[in-house]
Amino acid sequence: MRSLGWRWSRRICRRSWQLAWAQLAGGRWRVSWLSPFGKGGGCGVISASGTHGERWPPISITDHSLTAAAPTYASRPCSVPPSSSPPFAADPAMGWALALHGGAGDVPRTLPPESREPRLATLRRCLDIGTAALREGRTALDVVELVVRELEDCPHFNAGRGSVLTSDGTVEMEACVMEGATLRCGAVSGLSTVTNAVSLARLVMEKTPHIYLAFDGAEAFAREQGVETKDPSHFITDHNIERLRQAKEANRVQIDYTQPAAGQKSQAPADDNSQTGTVGCVAVDAAGNLATATSTGGLVNKMPGRIGDTPLVGAGTYANALCAVSATGKGEEIIRRTVARDVAALMELGDALPLRDAAARVVAGAARGAVGLVVVSRQGDVAMVHNTTAMFRACATEAGHTEVGIWTDADADADGETVSVAL
Repeated sequence: MRSLGWRWSRRICRRSWQLAWAQLAGGRWRVSWLSPFGKGGGCGVISASGTHGERWPPISITDHSLTAAAPTYASRPCSVPPSSSPPFAADPAMGWALALHGGAGDVPRTLPPESREPRLATLRRCLDIGTAALREGRTALDVVELVVRELEDCPHFNAGRGSVLTSDGTVEMEACVMEGATLRCGAVSGLSTVTNAVSLARLVMEKTPHIYLAFDGAEAFAREQGVETKDPSHFITDHNIERLRQAKEANRVQIDYTQPAAGQKSQAPADDNSQTGTVGCVAVDAAGNLATATSTGGLVNKMPGRIGDTPLVGAGTYANALCAVSATGKGEEIIRRTVARDVAALMELGDALPLRDAAARVVAGAARGAVGLVVVSRQGDVAMVHNTTAMFRACATEAGHTEVGIWTDADADADGETVSVAL
């Protein structure tokens, strides 16, 4: 006579199989075989395949739980697993890597050394800070926050201290952070007093049940958390006042590193410090953890209340278990195309494009002169891609590769500093 325990085990197995069948049949999957249940084991195995050639590794059934390994794909492109599928597994990490940017746009090759070098010096210094932190064993999330804080404190970039002005002459800063392994993220926008928006974004991620806080609510949360704040006048520089004046005369909204249209009487300030750019950093640490952070002051002469791509997860900022992305450029174009998420998607789906190919394909699909991004993978690969005239950027890997650059390989500057990938 069979024991009561055996009956319950069998019933559990049958129910688990039904749940598995429902999940698989609900997508584009079919069950191809089911292993026999052992008399006392109470467990079984299901193998499944998709209608487009995908193969799902065996699903083990133990009591009421279902667990599965990551899918592998046949050679058919763009095969999408069910939305309920587990995260994609990545190969083991190959070492830490770091990339950062200081904005993209129409940077003239006539940019004088006295204007160029302060920005490059800041990128080098931030790169050194980030690599030192990674060597010390700091997490990727800590490192991207640390680096972006430094960039926010530099008035030469469009974030924090150097934030550009709205049409009302005010500052509205925004930032986002995201952790790849957990998909935790935090974002803020409409800040006018917070010294480091990126740190407030991380607090939103870690201290609230939400992802995104803006304007008065974000400012109130900053005060509650005791983060450093400054009077709004601290963020309004003479150079950005002049840049706003030029933009108003030209009747245009300007992205990073653009100037009024040709023929306008206004000229850029003598030291060209009005040219500032969004900042961002991506990193993978020695344990293979990925993180990204982006921060900006928005567009010159934008309407008050306008929110760009930077704080929108999947647009200007995104990280998952495969890669971390930070974008810069025309926010509206980046939002429409969900640029950051698309890079990750191309690495997940179909033939799983390599990092550089995925980044290059996404940027190539955007309007020319609109997008720049930096990306790192879990394996420690780095891509820095843009379809603008130039992008201020830097990267370093544990393998010893280091780059700092502005223009493309074809247009390397006099100091020989170049970009790794450009369109």
